Amino acid sequence: MPVPLLSIGDPLVFKKGLAHLKKSDPLLAALIERHGILPFATEGEMFQSLVESILTQQLAWAAASAIINRVKALYPGGIIEAASLYSTPIKKLRKAGVSPQKIRYLKDLSRKVAKGRLDLDLLKEKEDAVLL
Repeated sequence: MPVPLLSIGDPLVFKKGLAHLKKSDPLLAALIERHGILPFATEGEMFQSLVESILTQQLAWAAASAIINRVKALYPGGIIEAASLYSTPIKKLRKAGVSPQKIRYLKDLSRKVAKGRLDLDLLKEKEDAVLL
C-alpha cells in the first residue's frame, strides 16, 4: 500500500500533527494551550530563502546572520537574485565570509535558476515526496 503524500503546509496535516504532539507530550500540550499556536506560513522569495538556508547551515545564528547581511550588502537593495549571485566573483563572497563549499552550492543553485534549468515557482505546486 503506498504511503500518502503529506506536507506540513497542508492545514489538515498541520492540525493532525499538532493533535499528535498534544496527545504525546503533556508538557508540550500545556505550553501550546498557554501560548497558542505560532503563525506558520511560507513567505518570501524562494531563491533568496534557499540562499539564506545554505548560508545558515552549521553556523550559530549570530555568525550566519552576519554573513547573510554581508552577502546582501553586495547587491542593490539587499536583494539576492540568481543571475547576480552567479556573476559575483568568488573573492567577494569569500570576503563576505562564505565558505568555499557553500560558494559551490550557491554557484550551482544560482546557475541552474539563472539559466532556467530550475524553476523554483514550479516547486510550490509539487508534493513534498515528488521533490525527494
